[in-house]
Amino acid sequence: MLKQITFLLTLSCIALTCSGCATLLGGIIGYQSGELAAGLAIGAAVDFGGDIARGVGQMTAKENNLYRDFQKKSTFNAQRGEITLPICPFNQKRTMDIAFQLRKKFEENGWTCQQTEKTIRDHLICADHWKETWQCKTAQAEPEQSFELKIDFRSNRDTEIRIKCTDHSTEQTAAVTSQIYKWLEQIVSTPSNST
Repeated sequence: MLKQITFLLTLSCIALTCSGCATLLGGIIGYQSGELAAGLAIGAAVDFGGDIARGVGQMTAKENNLYRDFQKKSTFNAQRGEITLPICPFNQKRTMDIAFQLRKKFEENGWTCQQTEKTIRDHLICADHWKETWQCKTAQAEPEQSFELKIDFRSNRDTEIRIKCTDHSTEQTAAVTSQIYKWLEQIVSTPSNST
């Protein structure tokens, strides 16, 4: 009895920390039917298969489709300071390259940018995670606008880019977000910059 409880607790911990919805649903159905291990295994297989399909889609997407996918699938809310890049084809390497190109655009246009936080976590089972936070200033003299930019990439969802102006002005947030979106569009539309 103690071995079964330990086994079930171990499987439950694995399912909760390293899985998606299908694993949890499989575990619930399996528990109700008295086949917890089988339910968890089937759910995990569905999640794992979905992750593999998404990863293959990210890697095999061609450069010439980046701009089209950016236009069709990215989202943009200037008032809230939010931009998203679609999970396919914007994998971690492409997103990191776009962030590098965006910093160059900032410099070319007189904006300053300093990275204040960077996190990279590559997992074998769970979603990969890369996150950067930048403290930035626009080139406008009156008034010079300070803002924080966060890029949050996870391999199992769309990349989120958030802009937060220090004065919390909706108009300034909208102006900064709109400009960043235009620069992202330019970066993605240039084939030599899209990897």
